[in-house]
Amino acid sequence: MTILSGILLLLAAQGGVSKGDQEIKHPWHGDFKDDYKDPKTKAHIMHYRMRAPEKLPEKKTLGLIVAFHGMNGNEDHVTGFAIETAKRIKIADEYVIMGGKSKGAGWATNDDKDLLAWIEWAKQTYPIDPRRVHIIGMSNGGWMVKRFGWENQELFAGVVSYCGGGVDFSGVPKGDKAPPKVGPGN
Repeated sequence: MTILSGILLLLAAQGGVSKGDQEIKHPWHGDFKDDYKDPKTKAHIMHYRMRAPEKLPEKKTLGLIVAFHGMNGNEDHVTGFAIETAKRIKIADEYVIMGGKSKGAGWATNDDKDLLAWIEWAKQTYPIDPRRVHIIGMSNGGWMVKRFGWENQELFAGVVSYCGGGVDFSGVPKGDKAPPKVGPGN
């Protein structure tokens, strides 16, 4: 009872300051939503949901999972599933998991520039191993990760598409990697 009274007195002395009223410094941790803005122009780049470990490692050892929603989705749809799955299998503190909201109802090629800037910001802000960056997507997001992942192969260790539309892999992606050979499992 004395401890509870002490806590209440402390809260009263602070004026009932909530987390939303406090200045939170990056890197944020826990499960939160925010807007990423261009550091120079302050233009809105991406509304997102992110979960980052409470305790960050000293070295760049964290993985990054970037989730892409389906048509008419938002930053919560695939991201929430990814966060809950990572918690359930006890790997959540080994990853930063984030999902953004596309400019339109679904992902399109005009989202690429902002996605690249947002992913780069996450890699610079958190101790992320650049060899452990993965993208996942469902439906329209599945189409996006296949296309975006193909065009930016040097950035991603893994691409997971669930019910994503078809993508033509016949072109040469950025860099010198050739398309996969035709055959089983390509």
